[in-house]
Amino acid sequence: MSSGGAAKKLTIATSEGPKETSIIITPETIALVTVGMQNFFLDSKCMDDPNGLKAAEPTIKAIEKCREEGIQVYASLFCLDPG
Repeated sequence: MSSGGAAKKLTIATSEGPKETSIIITPETIALVTVGMQNFFLDSKCMDDPNGLKAAEPTIKAIEKCREEGIQVYASLFCLDPG
């Protein structure tokens, strides 16, 4: 948390719901978490998957914007261990 002064707040328009719907967030109290994205982007069997390719650009943009605004970004990897 920042010391002194009011916390920074961001208003974000939503893509679902009524036209003028938005949410208000405080960057220092929220995080972006991506889960199991590596199969679409790193596994050579999936690199040309149209859904994975479609998800890459908006995901990268969201990560970049979060970093610009001081929102922490976390990535959780999903791995299968045959052992």
